Amino acid sequence: MKADGGWSEWSEYTLCYPHCGPGSKNKTRQCNSPPSANGGRPCEGDNFVTEDCKVRECPVNGGWSTWESWSECVGQCGDRKKTRTRHCNSPYPAHQGLDCAGNPERSAQEDYDGCKCYVSRQWEAWSSWSSCSKSCGIGEMSRTRTCSKVPKGYSGSTASLCSNDDKQTLPCNTNIKCPVHGSWSAWVDSQFCSATCGTAIRQQNRTCSNPNPKFGGNPCIGNTTKIVDCEFIPCPSDDKPWGEWSPVCLCKDGTTSTMSRSRQCKGGSCTDQQACNCPKGGYLQM
Repeated sequence: MKADGGWSEWSEYTLCYPHCGPGSKNKTRQCNSPPSANGGRPCEGDNFVTEDCKVRECPVNGGWSTWESWSECVGQCGDRKKTRTRHCNSPYPAHQGLDCAGNPERSAQEDYDGCKCYVSRQWEAWSSWSSCSKSCGIGEMSRTRTCSKVPKGYSGSTASLCSNDDKQTLPCNTNIKCPVHGSWSAWVDSQFCSATCGTAIRQQNRTCSNPNPKFGGNPCIGNTTKIVDCEFIPCPSDDKPWGEWSPVCLCKDGTTSTMSRSRQCKGGSCTDQQACNCPKGGYLQM
């Protein structure tokens, strides 16, 4: 008996493939319900159906962009650098995809790739003024400054702009008079000794005037007078020694007349004589 073919029920869809992103799934049926027989007509239509599907988005791993241009050099000398960057956007990581591996930034240190540093050494700020060097009278106060140092490890070019003095001084006066302690003058003799000959004494005087004590200074310590011995001058004797005898008188007959001598005695003059006996008019020599 002639029988036309008939389709079976559709099968379940297959799993969507691939498992992420745009995919497809399909189902099938068979011409067996019943199968065509004895010249019957076959089943009409498709035995295979495909349908678009998507289970989930596929992970997208990040990709680096190209490096950007170098930045300007920045930072203090000794730690000066320039940088350039890239971005993880070609593509961006998505749907639990991996980030880009590596560093997003590169740096070039000083003296590399043209990132030079030129140091100008200049004066730093003045220090505060010091205290006055003296607590009274006129003293001195000072302040200092230093020339900036080359950064540690720096080996580039330098130029020093530090000139003139690194120290300044000014007089300072506390407006407090300094104490002046008294000091003795030299000893000065009094005019007269107590005697003109023999043992004698005289007085010496001094004053606290070299200088005078002032502004709370200490006075001189000691006496203003003292007694000292005068230079010893022997006193003359009461009777001076006898003078020489006057020349001897010689007489014509060989006898002598009186000859004399004298000295200063207490209360007047003293004389001493000895005979020079010649006859009258018989002097021969005086």
